[in-house]
Amino acid sequence: MAAARDPPEVSLREATQRKLRRFSELRGKLVARGEFWDIVAITAADEKQELAYNQQLSEKLKRKELPLGVQYHVFVDPAGAKIVETGFHHVSQDGLYLLTS
Repeated sequence: MAAARDPPEVSLREATQRKLRRFSELRGKLVARGEFWDIVAITAADEKQELAYNQQLSEKLKRKELPLGVQYHVFVDPAGAKIVETGFHHVSQDGLYLLTS
């Protein structure tokens, strides 16, 4: 007899709860590459929002509310074609490199 499976929403809820517990454990701690996040990219609508996001990131890092050792980047993504259409995008790829000019 096959084992009963949880509905997808239960599995998603449990996975999210596990991830949030792990995040809570790592707040203010130095994390190794690949341990949680390598890079966090945040898109801003304009330069004013970019400045606000960078200020918030700086304050959260000072208060050790975020994992340390992660590269946090804010990019202005003005009207028109978007970097990310949904407002949130998760990329998980081993060996991902951020290219800057």
